[in-house]
Amino acid sequence: MLPFEIHESVQAYFQEADTRAVVDALVTMINDPDLPDMDRSKLTDLSEGVMLACQVRSDFVEFMADIWKNTFGAALEKIDLNEFFPENCTISEVWKEWHFWSYVTRGDDLERSHFDLTVDIDSKRPYEVTLRIWRYNDDDELQTFSSRLKVPDCWQRITDEGEQRLESTAKVTMESFIDNPDEALKPLKLAASAIVPLIAKLLAD
Repeated sequence: MLPFEIHESVQAYFQEADTRAVVDALVTMINDPDLPDMDRSKLTDLSEGVMLACQVRSDFVEFMADIWKNTFGAALEKIDLNEFFPENCTISEVWKEWHFWSYVTRGDDLERSHFDLTVDIDSKRPYEVTLRIWRYNDDDELQTFSSRLKVPDCWQRITDEGEQRLESTAKVTMESFIDNPDEALKPLKLAASAIVPLIAKLLAD
């Protein structure tokens, strides 16, 4: 397997607050901002800045998708489940909310019990990367997990505003990803490989 890599642009985005602020501001200017005192030179400089900001955004979305692919995606290769990629997992959604997800079920559609498998980055320092799972019934209503359900040691139940999910317990930060991507990925891969067989069992019941 190829080494897991992070684009330098994403590294700078998380390591340098000034860079992050500039990129965030420029991305909002994609749709021709109306700025005062614009001239030819300023316009071309702004256009270049917006292009570079868009590249950071593109690299970030790729980074999030790669984490999902190397964790949940890798674990699912060994399990007979069907993945359904959500229409609302868009570029802007991944960029704004710092999460990436997909659904799995045993059927040919989501009109039956299914699970939301999500990679999430906390928006506050130290920017922890976690795996999260929600369970839905065939009416797409959020379900709880039985108190008798034994989850792997690297997972915990979380109840937030009345909604319950499973969440990986590994403390993986963006700093650790930047320092050593492959080592940072290991506990997340282990967490995914531990929980996916349980998901398959729950979908079979």
